[in-house]
Amino acid sequence: MTLLRSRTSARAGISLLGILLWLCALAVISLLAIPQFFNRTDVTLKHAVELLAKDLHSAQNRAAYHRAPTLFRFRSTGWEAHDLDAPFSGAAPHDYPIERSFAGIFDGVKIVRIAFGDDDALEFDARGEALEGGEVELAFRGQQRVLRLDPGTGRTTIVGPEGAISEDHRRGRSRDAEDATQP
Repeated sequence: MTLLRSRTSARAGISLLGILLWLCALAVISLLAIPQFFNRTDVTLKHAVELLAKDLHSAQNRAAYHRAPTLFRFRSTGWEAHDLDAPFSGAAPHDYPIERSFAGIFDGVKIVRIAFGDDDALEFDARGEALEGGEVELAFRGQQRVLRLDPGTGRTTIVGPEGAISEDHRRGRSRDAEDATQP
């Protein structure tokens, strides 16, 4: 009778070996699935251009907060923002230096065209207004996305193969291609 009970109770529970096998299986699936997800061109390029839009708005907000002009400069593999008057004070909650590189998760993304005046840089004045508008084109594996920035307001519009998709991160809303063409 005791022999019968021990066999039954062993089958009813979950063994440590079973849990370890499930964890190993999940780890192997993750190792295969996560790189494949970020290898998708649409995902990588979309996230890179959205990060650029977010950083542009962050630099604009910092210029207004500190009441100091800010220069946003582009490189072929990333971008950076600098306060033109003095180093950032650390008073703002998100007052970290803005410096991005595509190395790592965005490997292969490149800035292929910059159209912001003669110096390929963008300046926000002490009120946080963009002194000029322009475009930046990012490319990855044969696909491109263009980020347009309106002068003054700094409103961003992302243009991809499917048309204009506005991603105005400050307002937290999106517009479709039809709305993006309206003044």
